[in-house]
Amino acid sequence: MVTATIITRPVLPELWGKDHWSTLAYAETCTVEGHPLSLGRMRCDVTRHPLLASCRVPYTGQKYPTRLRDGVELPDHDDWDCLCDAQQAGLIKVMGLPEGVLDVEPGRRGGLFIHLRRRTTSLGSEWAGKPRVKFTQRGWEVMHLLRQHKGSGGSFGTFVWKEIPG
Repeated sequence: MVTATIITRPVLPELWGKDHWSTLAYAETCTVEGHPLSLGRMRCDVTRHPLLASCRVPYTGQKYPTRLRDGVELPDHDDWDCLCDAQQAGLIKVMGLPEGVLDVEPGRRGGLFIHLRRRTTSLGSEWAGKPRVKFTQRGWEVMHLLRQHKGSGGSFGTFVWKEIPG
């Protein structure tokens, strides 16, 4: 595997690999079933997104990089960052999170101040840990292509979305 040292942020869809597409497929399943995202199901770098780390999953300090196309690995990038990339690409809107929780510059530690501030002021009943994803029309179209790819024997890691200029 090759570790990426210079990647544009947000990560462009043509670079997405298994982790981006499988995270989006999981989000789609939750959306269709009417369920929020499970914090325990999402790869979360607790130093980047401490509020989103599941208390049910013990923090071991181990980090898992995001796998991009062609075997490139992107450190300091978790499933929440994958959703941010998809949001930037106009495919989804992440909802149900306190403002600013995902606004951590990739590659940096962050969110702890936000976590503490939110916890003491507005988390209570307003933040029940139930993030949801809303797909845009474009997002549904891309997910349709992804499902066709998977149904034809492809994998998340081999899917390539070639955006048609509109």
